[in-house]
Amino acid sequence: MSDHPAEQAEPAGMTPTGPRGATGPGGAPSADPARPWSGAERLVAAAASLCVGAWVPIMQGVTPGMIAALALLPVWLLVLCRTTVGRWTASLGALALLSGILLTASTESSRQVSSTVLRDNSMTLFAVVGGVGVLLWARSVTTTRDTATWFGVGAVLAMFLRTGGEANPWKYDYSLPVTILVLALCLRSRSRLLQICVALGLALVSALNDSRSAASMLLIVAAIVGWQAVRASLRVRSTALRTLLQTVLIVVVVFFAMQTLLLDGYLGEDAQARTEAQITTSGSVLAGGRPEIGAAVELLRANPFGIGAGALPRLEDLNTAKAGMAALGYDPDNGYVERYLFGSGFEVHSVVGDLWIHFGLAGLAFGLTVLVVGIGRLAREVATNSAPALLAYLVVQCAWDFLFSPFFSTSATALILLAGIALPLRPRRARLDAVT
Repeated sequence: MSDHPAEQAEPAGMTPTGPRGATGPGGAPSADPARPWSGAERLVAAAASLCVGAWVPIMQGVTPGMIAALALLPVWLLVLCRTTVGRWTASLGALALLSGILLTASTESSRQVSSTVLRDNSMTLFAVVGGVGVLLWARSVTTTRDTATWFGVGAVLAMFLRTGGEANPWKYDYSLPVTILVLALCLRSRSRLLQICVALGLALVSALNDSRSAASMLLIVAAIVGWQAVRASLRVRSTALRTLLQTVLIVVVVFFAMQTLLLDGYLGEDAQARTEAQITTSGSVLAGGRPEIGAAVELLRANPFGIGAGALPRLEDLNTAKAGMAALGYDPDNGYVERYLFGSGFEVHSVVGDLWIHFGLAGLAFGLTVLVVGIGRLAREVATNSAPALLAYLVVQCAWDFLFSPFFSTSATALILLAGIALPLRPRRARLDAVT
């Protein structure tokens, strides 16, 4: 994944398998060829990338990535602010943090607030903003493939130190970090066939471990990489917008194909029964499987400017959320809403909902900016048949998380890496920034 036009030189010691200047999952020299980076700086970049990937609380929620972000603040902030989109990302992140604090203070007269909840939510957002900056700086010192690989190593190390998914460790603990590391390692090969096989293999493992969403996402990734191979063999290139529409069509086709496999019982009787029940309840496997959508919609309808990073729910908020979930055919009077969603704060099981509720419109804008940057990068790369499986996976994963996953360590990990490899290092010039 080269990071700007100057990175298109072929890596030393690698024999290219495509035309000169073609982009693909290979290495690249420093993003700043005018400056010779020392071995010590490269070592620091690798260690910092590993720390950002290792989302493990050390003390009072502080993670290694937060420490790295604070220590390297002067250097990564400079790199992040080189481009317009980087400045917007940094500014919206800072504004969202301030918004979360101000919203909390403004709601203190009508709701209870918690300094601990405020601290935890604010630290999570800072970890994302700082982590993105650290990875961007690391890319400028080494290569995107090395940055992604060390990040993946950190994520895998952290997965062994975290607990909570013992009932299904692959689904809750292993899937994301293992997938990130394996696909990052695939960047060292130019073989699309290898990436397709790896994605299909991981999809099979996910399906066998009752992880329907992960299996579906990896099938989409395999389809996107395979579609690029077909386009390349036919010498097809298209605009980013047309490519984006084609990619959306692939997503829709794979979604309905996966739903058919589930309903026909090919992925087990338990998965079949749950899928049938979700469709019967809400008319859609998405709405039936994620009734928290109803809670988020109703809460944001009642509080369009957000609530606050440290605000605690009141009875009125609880009833509003339950009404939204009940509208989807879900019975909210089962203890789940009181204990998990609103037991210690606001949790609506979607990144976009959590950012909006906790950090207001600035939090929403920050999250959408990162997602749009990732989608745009993927569309441009697929348009030139050069998008690696890792980029496709991160875009699909983050798009899913935005709608259906809480804003916590797992979704934040994917979001950090997506922004870290999708944001440009320098202003775009005549040639496309290729992610390889």
